[in-house]
Amino acid sequence: MAGTKIPIYVSSVADPGTGNLELDLEGAVGQAYSLTTSSNLNLYADSASDAILAPTDFPRSIGASGVDTLWATVPLAAMTASTEAHTVQVTGRPSVAALTFYAPKIIFADAAGTQITTLADTMWVGSAYNVRLVAINPLTNAVCSDCNFAVNSGSQTSNKVETIPATIDVVNGEATVTFRSLTEYIDVPATLSLVGPNAALLSATLSPLYFKDPPVPFPVLVEIYDKHGAPSAKTLAIPTPYFSTSQEYLDGIADSLVVHYHRSFHKDSLPDSVFVKWDLKAENGGVLDSIKLDKNQIMAGTNCNGDLCDSIL
Repeated sequence: MAGTKIPIYVSSVADPGTGNLELDLEGAVGQAYSLTTSSNLNLYADSASDAILAPTDFPRSIGASGVDTLWATVPLAAMTASTEAHTVQVTGRPSVAALTFYAPKIIFADAAGTQITTLADTMWVGSAYNVRLVAINPLTNAVCSDCNFAVNSGSQTSNKVETIPATIDVVNGEATVTFRSLTEYIDVPATLSLVGPNAALLSATLSPLYFKDPPVPFPVLVEIYDKHGAPSAKTLAIPTPYFSTSQEYLDGIADSLVVHYHRSFHKDSLPDSVFVKWDLKAENGGVLDSIKLDKNQIMAGTNCNGDLCDSIL
């Protein structure tokens, strides 16, 4: 598959006269060689390396094992067709090794792995929904377990339809795509299109999609502020007057939220509570914490004029 490194073995061949060729491992030790490759074929000294071998990295010498192993691939973004044939040969030798690389295809799929092209249910504007994205090996028609790349929204994606986050990583051939629409699509349906590193070869589309405004306002944007800093327990021992525990400092810890909703509230429809969950990882030393704002706190932070309240809490 494109983007997957495959090994290339360089050694010396003995001449048996007839029959199969035999490797001359002992005679190969210390021999220098260079390689000639087709365009866009990248060579690497190690399967885990991202450093592409340059022409100045040759000639190379074969080590004590009698075999030098290099790794080759074609970047998915560089492919011009779904199947590409490439060649590599030891410079000055007649034998040519042929390598064929394939681009995967990406599809939206259900839990059973069957391709889907639309979602039947009408969805709420502002709500987040999940759908499965799968990379398929065209040779086996199975999930491409060694396919790893990123996808983004394509040009066919409708206005105000977005994925969360904007860039989604396909890992071992699979990804969960979280998406939403911030506007209604009733009479004219919406489209969600995702493209990979090579948009001409990797794209998947969901359409038609329908979104309806919910009966209550929904949050569009949340702003987080460090309004009232507090001395941290991990503060360095900085002497007075450069630091004082009686003063407030911006410590990088969020203590204020501003929530923007898609429309104004009727006073009777204000939320009775807002629950905030912080995404901290306990294994990294963070503190798993959350906070619940009750109705009184929400009312205190909302500007109302009669029965109509601002869309910002």
